[in-house]
Amino acid sequence: MNLHDRYTHEDHEFRDNDPYATAKYELSLRWLAGDGLGGGSLLNIGCGGGVFNDMADAAGYVVHGVEPDAAAFDLARRRSADRYAVSNRHLLDLTADDAADIVVMHDVLEHIDAETEAVSKVRTLVRDGGVAVVSVPALESLFGYHDRQLGHRRRYTKTTLRRSLSPEFEIRRLRYFGFSLVPLTLWYSRLRQEPYPTGSVQTGLLSKAMKGLCAFEARVPGPIGTSVLAMVRPLDRGTHATSD
Repeated sequence: MNLHDRYTHEDHEFRDNDPYATAKYELSLRWLAGDGLGGGSLLNIGCGGGVFNDMADAAGYVVHGVEPDAAAFDLARRRSADRYAVSNRHLLDLTADDAADIVVMHDVLEHIDAETEAVSKVRTLVRDGGVAVVSVPALESLFGYHDRQLGHRRRYTKTTLRRSLSPEFEIRRLRYFGFSLVPLTLWYSRLRQEPYPTGSVQTGLLSKAMKGLCAFEARVPGPIGTSVLAMVRPLDRGTHATSD
């Protein structure tokens, strides 16, 4: 396993104890419940090791997780214990048969060179009356070691994510997440070119503080952040998006 693959694999494994990811996933589920979408089929594209699959399954959704990375897919498949479907495929390989009431895509779009094609594909996978939730890493000024190791092509702002999604979707919700982590990301990933100190936030008082901080930020958006999240509805063909 080369450096990039090992970094990606460790990143997927860390999700089990990652308060940042957990808070972001809980925010996604809260958005869905608040929009009256507390059940139905949910397609989780780029599901990684499957943490959000479990959370969505526990929340009552009929989950289908999709993951192109073989090692991450194996983690997700074993985690599922046959309680829900997991398949080893790429977004662009999916078909109308995979369409769902809800499509979730956490931290996937930034990996794909063919961004316009990817957004169009997601549009075809959301059933009539459904929604998509998309999250991406934020602020190009933070692009650094972490992004390169994970194969990111870009980071986003609210403006650039809106621009990417609006040809196919109406923006229902759009916000930053991770305001307090901007300095940490800048210091480790951008300036020092080092991995994040993830081991220090898995146990003890620092872990509890991190969980509390992330939970607070999931409720109270900051002016910027390390992630951007959007909830969107497909536009009717021939309809143009309007700004909110």
